[in-house]
Amino acid sequence: MDTTIAREISKFAIDIFRKSTYTDIISKDSCHPREQKMAAIRYFYNMLNTYQFSHENMEKENNILQQILHNNGYDTSTAKNLLPKMKTREKDNKKVQWVKFTYIGKETTAITKVFKNTNVNIAFSANNTLSRLLTTRCHNTKYKYDNCGIYQLTCTT
Repeated sequence: MDTTIAREISKFAIDIFRKSTYTDIISKDSCHPREQKMAAIRYFYNMLNTYQFSHENMEKENNILQQILHNNGYDTSTAKNLLPKMKTREKDNKKVQWVKFTYIGKETTAITKVFKNTNVNIAFSANNTLSRLLTTRCHNTKYKYDNCGIYQLTCTT
């Protein structure tokens, strides 16, 4: 859970909890679809608008979110542009088909714009996942271990 609930004299105070190992959202320069980056930002602002924060905690969290945007190379007005889009939209009765594209860069976005005014929605996936980066794809006997995977990670610090 990502909330802290503290009991005060006459009420409960809700705040966002972040572990000490917490890192910011996806950097603006990373090779992820823009839609995934905006979804991360929307997630934070949805939390801010969903929970009943005290005025002080609301201000504190809003300042943290602005700092996260700044730290990751986003214009702090990005959130203001997203907020109107976050409102509930009426659903069409049209049947929509979903198509998955592997995101490889801005070219993928340019190609998928063809589907913008159709009944086809686009879902992006990324190849640069932790699973792909941390697992080996070997299955022959010349390696020390029989099974593929991570046996030890060494930290330089």
